[in-house]
Amino acid sequence: MLVFLIGYMGAGKSSVGEEIAKSMGYRFLDTDLWIEARCCKTIPQIFNELGETYFRTKEKECLEFLIDQENLVIATGGGMPCFNHLMDLMNEMGETVYLNASEETLLKRLDSDFQNRPLLNPVDGSPNLNTVISSHLEKRTAFYTAAKHSFLVDDKTILKVSQEIKNYFDSISPTETSL
Repeated sequence: MLVFLIGYMGAGKSSVGEEIAKSMGYRFLDTDLWIEARCCKTIPQIFNELGETYFRTKEKECLEFLIDQENLVIATGGGMPCFNHLMDLMNEMGETVYLNASEETLLKRLDSDFQNRPLLNPVDGSPNLNTVISSHLEKRTAFYTAAKHSFLVDDKTILKVSQEIKNYFDSISPTETSL
């Protein structure tokens, strides 16, 4: 089974994903780290030097690479489900889990780290972080809610969220999943 964690940046996909993979005995892959390794550049470098369109093609390549994999938890980039019909592809390939965080939670988590996130890094009079997050969520929520499963993450630890997700998958029989 492939388990794709989706949601906005700061929702906890990488941290929760590592914990779920460990508890399920699965391998873990962070798509942003995979892309950085393939390109020998950081995500900010890719955005600055090669552009967002290039980055989005690399996200698609990453999913194509994973098609024949099994027993893997994948933390996706926050925008991955929103481009190139990748949400549909992830739903076809495995189980998609939306880590649903409120704007307030995201703002708290991203406030000190926005410089490392190209789509949040303010340039020349861009709106404040709250406005950017709100605008992104307005555009992206329809994609995120297309996931097969959704878990609220506000006010929960990484361990609590990962246990809820693992317990959910343990509670359904193999015939109830789409695989």
